[in-house]
Amino acid sequence: RVMPGFTIDDDGSGVTAEPEDDVTLEDIDGDPIDIDDVIIRIRHLTQDELAAEKAAITDKGYAVEENDTLDGYDISLVDRNDDHVSITSSAGIKITLPYGGIDRSTHSFTLYHNDTDNGIELIAFSSADEGIVFVGHRFSAYTFTASPKSTGNDDTSSDGDTTSSDGDTTSPNGD
Repeated sequence: RVMPGFTIDDDGSGVTAEPEDDVTLEDIDGDPIDIDDVIIRIRHLTQDELAAEKAAITDKGYAVEENDTLDGYDISLVDRNDDHVSITSSAGIKITLPYGGIDRSTHSFTLYHNDTDNGIELIAFSSADEGIVFVGHRFSAYTFTASPKSTGNDDTSSDGDTTSSDGDTTSPNGD
């Protein structure tokens, strides 16, 4: 589940992380740092934090319906001294967020990143049996909504996910 030397400090959430081959990193002073000296910290968001994320998502103009499920994780990249680490390449870290018991055949998913500089942004992802998969380049809170798919006979309904040319499942807006 983890590349040799890359450490995951996880609260048991089931999130997985794997650096891409060409990822390059720098420490808080801007000096290169080896992946062996990096820790990815993953923490499941509390109910209060999820409520704050929901408010930020809706304040940005995205709809979170009453029957949607919201789940999320705080993810950070640090060195062994607990100082911030940045990714400096186009390669990133492949993250898989588990569905949390949500049936993906009956739900549509949207993934949001609460970027510390830019606020809420939609993140492209793919769906796998294990969960929502994306490549992260900046880390803080990642939250997803799971919306029940329409069960009516409306032939124009969609599952909310679209497929990009590279086969990734993306948000309904194509982001």
